[in-house]
Amino acid sequence: MAAMRRGSLYTENISRIKRKDVSAYFGEAEQSDDITMLGLKFFGVPLAELNE
Repeated sequence: MAAMRRGSLYTENISRIKRKDVSAYFGEAEQSDDITMLGLKFFGVPLAELNE
């Protein structure tokens, strides 16, 4: 996944990058279906910290 290679990113930036990745993949082809993206930001404590 291209976004993962770019390091830690905010949800909005990941969505923007993925839109660009999808556009680059399909190029000039006509859109044949809708694309839905859902970005989640986790504000909790990582599981590893809970197990310490």
